[in-house]
Amino acid sequence: MARMFVAVLPGERVVRELDELLESRRDGESGLRWVPPDAWHLTTAFMANVPDSAREGLEGNLKAAARGVESFEVGVSGGLAFPHADRTKVLALAVTEGAQELAALSARSRAAANRAGVAVEGGRFVGHLTLARHRGLSAVRWLEVLDSFPAWVWRVEEVCLVETVVPGRRYEVRARFPLGPSGARVLE
Repeated sequence: MARMFVAVLPGERVVRELDELLESRRDGESGLRWVPPDAWHLTTAFMANVPDSAREGLEGNLKAAARGVESFEVGVSGGLAFPHADRTKVLALAVTEGAQELAALSARSRAAANRAGVAVEGGRFVGHLTLARHRGLSAVRWLEVLDSFPAWVWRVEEVCLVETVVPGRRYEVRARFPLGPSGARVLE
């Protein structure tokens, strides 16, 4: 049994530039648990319990789902706070470009998991890149900081099946599925 998710990974330039902007600010709020830059992603489907027996079917379904989607541009900018700014549990950047395409990819990812017999968690899809977690921070100041950052845009060429090794801290990409009519690269 594995805890997994399907995700779009940001490009190296995005990770490097965003990390540089956050570096001097991370110590400013001791209660925030920062997600390491190499763990940043845009989740399209979250699956808390993927049985080993469902893995092959899940990968096959995700490969087919990815083939049905053309590559697209996605952009992140501006702060988001979940569930709301006064009592934030998640501090994130909002998806501001390619939101419809990402939502469609999410719907396909979730359907692929369901067809493999894997339960998908989560409600309405809201595209975001999680930067930090907290148990109830007032994030108004942080939203202003994130709103001052530039926008980052990159081309989405693939979707990844990722396993959670240490929740919120360390993930391992298990398979990559190129968008459009090509094949998958399984990494195990």
